[in-house]
Formats: sequence, structure tokens, C-alpha cells
Amino acid sequence: MQLTGGLAALFQPAGSAPLMHDAANGGYIHAPSPAQATTAAVLRAGYIANGSPENPTCFSVNLSSDRVRVALDLLDGLRQGQSLGALLGRRFERALHDRHPDAELDVFLEALRGEFPLRSGKLSDAEPGTPLELIEARSVIDGLALVQRATRPPAFPEYPFGASGLPDASEAQAKAMNEEVQRLLGIHDALADLAVAEAAHQTLAGNPERAGATLDAYAKEGFSPDPAVVRTPRSGVTLTHRLGLKLTSGLGPEHGSGLFRGNGPPAPRPSRRSTPGCPNCCRPRDRWPPWSAGRTPSTSGPAAARSPSSTSNSSRSTCCGA
Repeated sequence: MQLTGGLAALFQPAGSAPLMHDAANGGYIHAPSPAQATTAAVLRAGYIANGSPENPTCFSVNLSSDRVRVALDLLDGLRQGQSLGALLGRRFERALHDRHPDAELDVFLEALRGEFPLRSGKLSDAEPGTPLELIEARSVIDGLALVQRATRPPAFPEYPFGASGLPDASEAQAKAMNEEVQRLLGIHDALADLAVAEAAHQTLAGNPERAGATLDAYAKEGFSPDPAVVRTPRSGVTLTHRLGLKLTSGLGPEHGSGLFRGNGPPAPRPSRRSTPGCPNCCRPRDRWPPWSAGRTPSTSGPAAARSPSSTSNSSRSTCCGA
């Protein structure tokens, strides 16, 4: 391996041995946590073992920031009741309108909607209060059907996408629509990559049930959980609090029921020190003042300054004594 520039002066000075490079080595993986690094390593190993120059996309998973952001937007739409076909179709139509204003691609929308109608999840009679997004979803292209037409054999990824009823397009218009179809395929692939990565992450974390539920939710356009594989764990020291509750054994079901009478007359107010079933019940406390136990009071010092009310000769208990 031959380096140039500043790297050569730093790592390969004059007279040093040449640097060796192993083409089969996948290199290191930088991840926010060990669990995510394990997931990335497993996915990377699958790609190295199955990828080839003839099929470079086999087992390929791309979780770059822009693709993950688009996939999370699609998941938010699925949680709100939208279908995947409507979400993809709306993105495709918006891209035709915004990215190519000079191509006048809006004239193809009605024909594309007729060729790829959104049948699944269509509302026949919208009731009052129905979200506007669900009603408008009927008037967009079925983006999922367009993706399937462009990828499944016999694949038609270029305009007119295997359809015979679409109007003629100029070279610039056809090129613009082909570009947006490829961008739509990338969006759909980003969602699939996120589903595969999340399923692998949950399986390696010991949650095969959640992995299956995740794949099922993606396949059936259900309510998918928030993917944990792209969630950055918080830094810092983890602190766990554990609380224990000591209960007294041998108590019957009616123990303490006199304290709770429902809608009946109020029960006598228990002492603030009463604890039903406490094993330390009625244990006397030390008496105060000390001369209450037979000792002679002193005429000086702190005890002499106490009020008469503080020289009670009664004994108090630690639990249920009044």
C-alpha cells in the first residue's frame, strides 16, 4: 500500500518497509454502544460473506443519517394511520413538483394515479372528524405499487414503467421521472434496511419476540415500535435504585379492615405511629423526664427549665401507642 503527501511522511518515512493491506479485512466499526457495535459487526459479516462484484447490494445495509431520518419519517406516518403506498406516493408527487419546476411534470400526475391507484385503505364515506391526511391519501399515487413495478421481474424502472396508457414524455421529462423513481427506491430501501437492522439488534439483545413483532409491523404496515438500533444511549454513570417492602406473614384477610369502612361512618383516626401488624407493637419508649422513674429532679441545668407539660409521667409506645 503506497501513501502520498503528509500521510506518507508520517506513516511511511524514507527507508521504511511498505505498508501491508488486507483486502479481506473489514476494518473497525465505531458505534455509540457495545450492543450497537455487535449489531453492526454481524451485519457487516453477512455482507462480506455474501456480497460479490456481480451482486454488490446483497446483504447491504446502509444506515447513514439521511436514510435513517427519512425512514423514521415514514414510521411516524405509519403510526398515524397512513399506508406505506400513500406515504411513498406523496413523496414522489412532491418531488416531481418541487425538484423539476421547468419540466412541467404535473401533467403526468392524473395518468400516473390512474395507472397506480391507491386501493388499500381507501375510505368510501369519510365520517365527520376523519383526519384530512387519510382523506387526501386516496388522491395520490400508490408509491409502493410503483416501487414493485420498478423492481420485481419483469422490472420497468424507466418511464412509462411498463404501462401503455401514459402520455408521451420528452427526453427531459422522462429523465426527471426516472431520477425520482430511483430516489423513491432509495427511500423504500432505507426503510427496509432499518427494519433488518432493528430485527438483528433485538435478536442479538435477547429479544426475539420484539424482533419478530418489528418485522411483522413493517410487513403489515402496523404500529412499529421505536427502533432502538439508531437510538444513541445517554452517557454518564448508570444509577439503579432498588426498594424493598417487608411484609408480616401469617396475617388474615380481615386484618386491619376496621381502618377502612368504605362509605360508612368514619373510622377512629389511628395514631401517627400505628402500624397494623407491626412486630414491634407496644414496645415502650424511654421515659422522660428521668425523675419519672424514681430519680430526684435537679434544680439546675437544662431539665429545670422545662415546662410542666413536658414532665408527663406517661409511657409512650413506638408503634400503636397513643
